[in-house]
Amino acid sequence: MFTAASGFTAALNKSTAQDFLLIVEIKTNKTVSAYNAVSVYFSTKDIYLADSSLYVHGLLTKPPVISENLDIANHKASIGGFSVSIVDTPFVMSGFSLSKFSEFLDNYNIYNRGVNVFLWTEGVTDIDDCLKIYSGLSSGYKISNDVVSIDVENSTSTIHKVLPQSI
Repeated sequence: MFTAASGFTAALNKSTAQDFLLIVEIKTNKTVSAYNAVSVYFSTKDIYLADSSLYVHGLLTKPPVISENLDIANHKASIGGFSVSIVDTPFVMSGFSLSKFSEFLDNYNIYNRGVNVFLWTEGVTDIDDCLKIYSGLSSGYKISNDVVSIDVENSTSTIHKVLPQSI
């Protein structure tokens, strides 16, 4: 059964005309220490989530497109990878003095770190109330023409377990 967070459900019940945005969370850790984990949040427009004191930077060039395939005849399902494109322009992040996202990547590792995609709508003020629709891993990044492109891969292989045919 599908269950959404109560804050998300309450926001949907307030109005029938809803605008939805995707929020991308990129988890990182300091390159010299695994203990300084930081998450950075991006969307196509700036959002402030007051209850979690979280600022979502509106630097995505476009919302991510996540493809999935379902082969019922062969009992196979797959979710493809995608990339997230972030404008590499000066911005301010709480606790950091930096000018561009690429400079942040000089000190923080994103390889094999979690990437989550959330669905947000007006009235949701906490990231925990957003609807998580995707969870994957970052596999690398490229910088060109003032855009940082982060490749995201499906992480189901990390939780895939082979089950016995019989018990």
